[in-house]
Amino acid sequence: MRFIKTVFMLAVVAAAWGGVWYFYNKGPCDSPITYRIGDFDPKFGVSKADFEADAAQAVSIWDDAFGRQFFKYDPNGTMPINLVYDTRQATVDTNKTLAANVDKTVASADTVKSQFLALKTEYEQAKSEYDALSSQFEAALKSYNDETAYWNSRGGAPMNEYNKLQEERASLETLRTEANDKMLSVNDLARQVNAFVDTYNTLVNSANSDVSKINQSANREFEEGEYISDAGGQRINVYEFDGKTKLVRLLAHEFGHALGLDHNANPQSIMYYLNKGTSLTLTGDDVSALKTACRIK
Repeated sequence: MRFIKTVFMLAVVAAAWGGVWYFYNKGPCDSPITYRIGDFDPKFGVSKADFEADAAQAVSIWDDAFGRQFFKYDPNGTMPINLVYDTRQATVDTNKTLAANVDKTVASADTVKSQFLALKTEYEQAKSEYDALSSQFEAALKSYNDETAYWNSRGGAPMNEYNKLQEERASLETLRTEANDKMLSVNDLARQVNAFVDTYNTLVNSANSDVSKINQSANREFEEGEYISDAGGQRINVYEFDGKTKLVRLLAHEFGHALGLDHNANPQSIMYYLNKGTSLTLTGDDVSALKTACRIK
């Protein structure tokens, strides 16, 4: 009886030790990680209900691919998801405004360009007409001067020739006035053309400046959010996103870190280090990594 009792006690101790060992050594895939919505900054412009729904969609990316529950929403869950507004999201919001400005500026520039091309055609036509008038005037003036010099060298022109010269002189004045008016019109068109060029260049430079500012913050590392596991527990911080798809991918990415996954080299993967893709499904690289991490066959 004593032997049997001793064996029984050893079995109880062994079972208890096994429970302690499992508690401290169980992996992230052995039971669902409970999460909740933690700190929530309304400046992102998303409702708490929508944010919770986006988190659930991000969870389903992992759960549905394996037909099991890796995460579970619980208002008292151990892993809070915090929405933290700082300079990163402020930059995203600024870039949205800049992008809208670029679109408007480019549209304005296109309009100015069309107006410029039409005005340039008008200017070129007017310039051609002026050049023709100018040439006609110069030729008529030379003819008049030559005739006047001829008759002056002979002491004066007969009355009929004199009257003819007077008519030519009046015609020259009319032609001169017409040419001058056309020149003024051409100069005015030239000023308008140059003004359109200046306006177009200003718009293009403004658009390029805004694009440059946007590009300065493009293609950064996956600092839109982070998964933290330390003495304070597990938590996910979301710092920036640009639209629902990017937010769901960001959350799915950080959930992947919570499952023990590192970054991979596939730009389309959820676990790629940049949030470049648009797909809301796992790639083969994501699936393979989780199978390894969770010892799933």
